[in-house]
Amino acid sequence: MRRGQPLYLDLADRLASGITEKRYPVGSLLPTEAELCAQFEISRFTAREAVKQLQAIGLVATRRGIGTEVVTAKPNAGRFSCAFDSVSEFIHSARLTRLTKIVTEDLPADKVVADALKREKGCPVLRIQATRILLSEKGRALRPIALVDVHVPAEYGAIREDLKHLDTTLNLLIEKRYGIRTSQVEQTVEPCLVDGSQAKVLNVKPGSLGILFTRRYVSDRGNPIEYVRNIQAGDDARLNMTMRSTGR
Repeated sequence: MRRGQPLYLDLADRLASGITEKRYPVGSLLPTEAELCAQFEISRFTAREAVKQLQAIGLVATRRGIGTEVVTAKPNAGRFSCAFDSVSEFIHSARLTRLTKIVTEDLPADKVVADALKREKGCPVLRIQATRILLSEKGRALRPIALVDVHVPAEYGAIREDLKHLDTTLNLLIEKRYGIRTSQVEQTVEPCLVDGSQAKVLNVKPGSLGILFTRRYVSDRGNPIEYVRNIQAGDDARLNMTMRSTGR
């Protein structure tokens, strides 16, 4: 199991690899929930959540009275798709991507960034711009899926030293270096138009539909630690979320 990764995500990775390597060929059924529990010594919850991850990326479909059928060996025709219902899962959902072409600069925050970070306009921030690429199950670079624009308060600027060999998310990098934890992620999703320079990187036509993901990461101390704006091509993004009752 990968360090810091929930057990069901590790199981989902194993099952997805089994599908792509044809141990579970298209048209076959995955082991039942009970069989997965016995084979991997896991709980029914873990087995159920792992299958949900495979459903989210289109690899399998549950047929009532039949079982969970493998419908394709290619997840969502190349879309980047994630399913999550907690902050931890959300952060770890970036495990199948990597940041490349990273550029940094120190600059004063404009009003939008300052408001997002709950700072004064003009306060020093570190800006990080990069291209996010999709990785195969074996870690091979596939293609660009998003343009990333990140601002973090200057007091976390030392993460710049770790960007050359980045093998995790920026958020986890901040957590590890400064001993804090992300307790909340606020996200807004809205349509946008991809301009010429963005279209060239994302390999789409200028003026085509894009999706803008705006996120603010808040620490367990109640302070915003990261403000992110991601642009993805409109036909290349999917957001899956599960909401559970809190038992009111």
